[in-house]
Amino acid sequence: MMEEKNIPNGWILVGYYTSVLGILPILGMAFGPLGFFFTLIGLYLLRNKEQKPGRWLGWFSLFFGALSSGFQVIVVYNVLYSVS
Repeated sequence: MMEEKNIPNGWILVGYYTSVLGILPILGMAFGPLGFFFTLIGLYLLRNKEQKPGRWLGWFSLFFGALSSGFQVIVVYNVLYSVS
């Protein structure tokens, strides 16, 4: 049986996968911010339990969620205000 300290944090895994899906063109508008939000929850829970494993994945998915959200904002801006 696993000790409570070594149980993987599911919020960080969900945040990672949704952050990676945030690169998709249309679905990314929802997945990018959701990944960022889920990762924030996971990192908060990680800090309260004082767990070490998974922290690097949390920071990576937090960065990637913010990056994919910013990418989606730029794409939408360019589509809406493109000069033709």
